[in-house]
Formats: sequence, C-alpha cells, structure tokens
Amino acid sequence: MVKPVILLYGKEEYLKEKALGDLASKVLDENTRVFNYAHFYGDEARARDIIDCAATAPLGGSRRFIVVRRLERMRSEERDILKDAISAIAKCACLVLETSSEKMLEEFEPLKRFVEIIGFDRPSEAQRSRLIASLLAPQKKSITPDAARLVSECAGDSIDHLVIDLEKLVTYSGTRMTITAEDVETIIGRDIAYSAFDLTDAIGYKDGAQALRVVKELVSRGRRSYEIIGALSWHLKRLLWAHDLLKQGKNHQQVIAALRVSGRFRDKFLSHIRQFKRKELREKLTMLLSADIDIKTSRIDEGVSLEMTVLKLCL
Repeated sequence: MVKPVILLYGKEEYLKEKALGDLASKVLDENTRVFNYAHFYGDEARARDIIDCAATAPLGGSRRFIVVRRLERMRSEERDILKDAISAIAKCACLVLETSSEKMLEEFEPLKRFVEIIGFDRPSEAQRSRLIASLLAPQKKSITPDAARLVSECAGDSIDHLVIDLEKLVTYSGTRMTITAEDVETIIGRDIAYSAFDLTDAIGYKDGAQALRVVKELVSRGRRSYEIIGALSWHLKRLLWAHDLLKQGKNHQQVIAALRVSGRFRDKFLSHIRQFKRKELREKLTMLLSADIDIKTSRIDEGVSLEMTVLKLCL
C-alpha cells in the first residue's frame, strides 16, 4: 500500500527517479496515467495550484498522482501553505515531494504521521554490487567480480555514471552473456580509476604541479570536472571507511575484501591508508563537496574550480 504523501530526499538522482517510477506504477492505471499524473517544480509552483490539483477528481482512477520536484526551492511561505494542507491532500491524492536538501526533513518532521520519508544516500559497496547485478539482470547479462569492481571505481561517486557505463558495456558485449574487466578497460577506460590513485599520490606528497598534470591529462581525454571530483571523492571515502574498519579490529586483508578493492590497486590503497589520517580525509572531502556544489551551480568556471581545489588539497 502506497502512503498518500511521500518525501523522497537525497543526492542520488537515479535512485530517486527509479523509486518515483515504481510509485507511479503502483498508484496509476496505465489507461488513465496521462490524465492523472501531474508535475510541479518548487521554484515555479504555487501551493494553491498543487492543492487544487489534488482536490480535482481523478479520471477513471482512485487517486491523482502529483509530483513536486525541487521542494527546497519553493518559497517558504508557499511551503507553509502546502504543509497546512497535507492532511487534506492525503485524503484524496498521492503527493510525492522530491528534494536533495536534508533541511526539508526538519520542516516535514512534525507531519510524519501523514508523510513517509524515504532517503537515497550514497550506496555502500555491497549495495552498489547488488545494484550492478540488478541493472544487468533484465539484459540477461552477468559481470565478473574484477569487472564489477573496476566499473564501480571508474564511475566514482556517481550512480548516474555507473548506470550509463553499464549501458555502454551491455551494448558493447553484444551476444556475450558475461562482461569482463577487459570490456570495461576497452569501453570505459582505466584512466579515471587509475588517475584517482595517481592524484591521491600527488596530494599525499603535496605535489601540486604533479596533481595538476594528472588533472589536465584527464581533461584532455574528455573527462569533466565533476567526474574527476566524483572519482577522487569516492576513493577518499573508501579510505575513510578503511580507517573505520581498522578501528573495529579488521586487518588489511579483511579491509581490502570488505571494500572490494581490485587486486591491481591493492598496494596503492594500503599505502594511502597509511598516508592519510581520518581527520585529513574528512577535511579534503569537505573541500571536494564545496567544489562540486560550485561547479553544479555554475558559481565559477568548472576548470578553474577544479584546479584551485586540487591545489588546496595539496597544501
């Protein structure tokens, strides 16, 4: 049974979109879907329009399905009007609110008896492995463990990139049922995964010139700034998780196994664990998050932002 009001929050757009599609399929009849599905955007919508839409009787269905995207961009006074009407909306429609801001959780916490909150955070290694398998299953494809690790490392911190890379691999593999590490290296390339380690080496040695050379080489191969930041962030996050596992009493071999680090990266990964302390990793991840936001909101030229961030990471 789908709750009448649902708040989808988190940074993982692909996972949110998949959940939204699943919800719509459960609520709407295919024959009347086009008539009962309504879309609003927070930076444009008026709360009264959403409320009126919910109150409109559905055509040939039990409920209307209303989606409000970018809830955090809706004017606060409009959100207040919408929140006041939540209990009434819940009686006659299915309302899905989408946001990337955790601040919205605080606002809607008092309404949790009406609102189901579903979060979409960065998935763990195990969750990424299951996601890869589930994405390949409809195509009747499997993937070798080495290939799965490599494609995950190449995608960095982005599930969207992971999905796109898997689609490329499915097409490339043709009639073959199994995707191999060689396929990943041929189609996606080893550059982003290998370069994340090379870039981390340069940062660890505080070698700004070498770090910039790695970045410029990646850019010359067509890599975007957000891809490079994503790959580096993913590597540093795994180093942070490695420290947590070591603190729990795990040995290096158990850490490598738990984080599914490819054999070709094992020695470098262990050297980076020794090289970077937990506090330092957190500080560098904060810098990368700030740069990612600047790039995605067009506050500064992405190339300039990336180079400035890399130099700061080397200090």
